[in-house]
Amino acid sequence: MRVSETNQEDVRNWIKLSLARHLDTFGAVRLLKVYGSAESVLAGSLSDLARLVGMPAAEGVVAAARGAVDDEADSAVAGLLSTPETGVLTIADSLYPADLIESGLAPLLLFTRGDESVLLRESATICGSASADEEGLRNAEFFGKAIAESGMTVLVPAEPGIPTSAISGALSAHQGVPPAALLASGTARAPREMTGLLKALLAAGGLLISAELPETSQSEASKALRNGLLAGFSRRLLVIEAERHAPILDIARRAAELGGLVGAIPGSIHNPLSRGANALIREGAMLVETLRDLGIENPEPQK
Repeated sequence: MRVSETNQEDVRNWIKLSLARHLDTFGAVRLLKVYGSAESVLAGSLSDLARLVGMPAAEGVVAAARGAVDDEADSAVAGLLSTPETGVLTIADSLYPADLIESGLAPLLLFTRGDESVLLRESATICGSASADEEGLRNAEFFGKAIAESGMTVLVPAEPGIPTSAISGALSAHQGVPPAALLASGTARAPREMTGLLKALLAAGGLLISAELPETSQSEASKALRNGLLAGFSRRLLVIEAERHAPILDIARRAAELGGLVGAIPGSIHNPLSRGANALIREGAMLVETLRDLGIENPEPQK
């Protein structure tokens, strides 16, 4: 939802609740089911809250209600009000990705920039090396375009290499669906090296998504959170080039554990960038040559 003068206090309460120490998403949802709104949760008594989520989380909620996170919440709301096309999705919002909720990895809030209706479509995630070779980049662009033309949203981590080429492919699709990028930073702090491409993504009707407050810079912790979300965001995940011990492999394995269809494009045994994808195939990932290998039946465009 877009933030406006009329709903900014409600958004502020949601952000305060999301920042409460020791309160995880499951605890927050439990409180919301009992109290009905973020505002009512923040007005709850310590004893009542503790009975539902335990004392540490209850103390975190009470501290948030008493101003412990006001500066962060106020700054976030001000940024959302002043930046065009930005919004926030609560876990109770109808546009919040159902697959992410079902994965058990959902944060209480997702911050967005762009067209949130992109989330209404089924998506397929493309991941891969930031230092991909020419063949890997070509494959990423091809599959990005093909998936977009099939009517599905291409979802990528906002990183150079394979994800960048997948976005370019999706943007070049004829009557294709706009892509989406999942940030490890806040939506106002996208990677500088991707500024031009992400602007093109937004101009085409795409979407930037983040679990971080808008002005948050990328960190190792935020990358770990983003990677966890990638595993649960869509039912299909394609790996195109990855080193043997790349974090992408953990994302793919987690996605498989969650019941997602994981595919990988095989490569030469002599190419270090192929070893991760080849390992996934040995472990049971789908060997991918066409969209149909990902369970997508639409005809592919010609190369």
